Amino acid sequence: MGGPEFACVKPKLFEPFEEPPPSSQTPVIFETRVEEVAPPSRRRRPSLAHRLAPVALLPLLFAILGGFYLRASLSARALAAAPPPADAQPSKQPRAVAPDDDLETLSVCPKGMALVVRDDVRVCVDRWEASIVEVSSSGVEKPHSPYMTPNTWSNTKYKAVSVAGVVPQAYVSKVQAQIACKNAGKRLCRGDEWRAACEGPSRTTYPYGAKEDRRACNTHGKNPLPMLLGSSKTFMWGTAMHHPLLNTFPGTVAKTGEFDKCQNDYGLHDMVGNLHEWTADGDFRGGYYRDDHVNAPGCRYRTSAHAPTYSDYSTGFRCCADPH
Repeated sequence: MGGPEFACVKPKLFEPFEEPPPSSQTPVIFETRVEEVAPPSRRRRPSLAHRLAPVALLPLLFAILGGFYLRASLSARALAAAPPPADAQPSKQPRAVAPDDDLETLSVCPKGMALVVRDDVRVCVDRWEASIVEVSSSGVEKPHSPYMTPNTWSNTKYKAVSVAGVVPQAYVSKVQAQIACKNAGKRLCRGDEWRAACEGPSRTTYPYGAKEDRRACNTHGKNPLPMLLGSSKTFMWGTAMHHPLLNTFPGTVAKTGEFDKCQNDYGLHDMVGNLHEWTADGDFRGGYYRDDHVNAPGCRYRTSAHAPTYSDYSTGFRCCADPH
């Protein structure tokens, strides 16, 4: 008994009557009815009078158009010379906009954000890595510890803020970062928005330029795990990755803006190093204080190996918002 026979069937590109994609559309040739036309030898040539008739009418046409133009000119001059009515109010003329007006100056970003405009990207971006505040039911805000993961499944409302000179929030997942940005009226940046913001208008590999400056950003810090647990290797995938003391050791997380050279022409700080930054596509970017090269250098650094619920001592974020 033989095995099953398989027929080679040419796959259909799309179902009947389905609109094909634009790239496969071709001009449609419609069938038309062809009228019977007499052979050239049987056609009668128009007489000389018929061929010259349009030319004979041209002087009459010019005379009619000239009369209309003269009457319109006299009416316009009469209106311009007539004095305005006594009760007429001066009309308010709208301000003329010069062709070279900078329309980007009409856009406003929330406080603590900078406007990023490049190619198709036009977005407000937090100037500093995000911190988190806890908001009470009465609206009172108090700082949340940057060394503790936010308990977003509780009744506490967490809101992201962009502030200079503070320790940014670590131990945060993408889900938690999204909630904090949303409570601030913002959102996580898309990947293309984040990279455009990091590279700046000059499209450089690092925020400060094309070549690496090892002292510009917080990218060569110390490993806090051995300082916490000594020579033990069992901590790597345990709860120690969330230990609140990890980022308190010297040479770990720096305050926002502390590395003053680590900024670009948009006025954005610490987009490379210090903390990884979650983006809306599920990656985190820019590296952290011990790594800005493993997955690509500087602004091109991207990690995509973790679930949206993942967090550890190196993960942070910053928010984006649409310009007003």
